[in-house]
Amino acid sequence: MSGYMSDVLVWKIRDELDPPYPGYVMFSSSGAEENIDHLVEYCDLDPKDIEEMEYGEQDTVWIPLEEMKHVDPKEYERIMSLRRDA
Repeated sequence: MSGYMSDVLVWKIRDELDPPYPGYVMFSSSGAEENIDHLVEYCDLDPKDIEEMEYGEQDTVWIPLEEMKHVDPKEYERIMSLRRDA
């Protein structure tokens, strides 16, 4: 038996989920194929630095925290704020 978890719920709990590697953060909670293409084509990320991981049947996309600084500065600052407050 398995349960369903929506991509919205996965996104809300992203900071509590185990990343594929230490230092990785979630870039997206669904749509891995499109998001990986975006990261490679428009953000110049190396495909080997991008990890796809399934959570609750959602194909999440993870990238190194340092790459998030360039890809989504606001999300990077949110993550850093959480870490400072911990």
